[in-house]
Amino acid sequence: MNTEDHDNLPDTMRWQLRGLRKDVAPSRDLWEGIAGRIASEPRPATTPLPLPARRHRSLAAFAVAATLALAVGLGWQLRPASDPVPEQATPATTFLTAEAETMAREYEDAVRKIEAARGFAETPAALAELDASAAVIREALASSPDSRFLFDRLQRVYAQRLSLTQRLPIA
Repeated sequence: MNTEDHDNLPDTMRWQLRGLRKDVAPSRDLWEGIAGRIASEPRPATTPLPLPARRHRSLAAFAVAATLALAVGLGWQLRPASDPVPEQATPATTFLTAEAETMAREYEDAVRKIEAARGFAETPAALAELDASAAVIREALASSPDSRFLFDRLQRVYAQRLSLTQRLPIA
């Protein structure tokens, strides 16, 4: 029922409706009858539901296999370093190293030409920082010559350096 409906009722009808609502206590104690009916109903025996034995065994086997795989993997990763075997240069390693050296020579030639044409007396700080970054990447590339990531980074640094050099105002 909405309260809006009651607001539209005349006062006499509202008072009559209030008079209809009265709490009545039961004539007798009802709990005795309820307790008796609960006690007289047969109760099924409650036993815990058994887990499917096959599923339990397969989960246990899976857990053992996963633990064993983890232990073998960790043992392999944490094994002590044996005598380092010198790695032979692969064609990809040789290619990346040669490309990095060629790219560095071409970059240095281009930078010298641009700086000479623009008349720079000394290299600005931002460009010197990019040169230092390139040197660090070349050192890292020398220690791991098959890293394509480092080669791509070196290309990017060189491209940024050339771009900034070209944008600098003529001295």
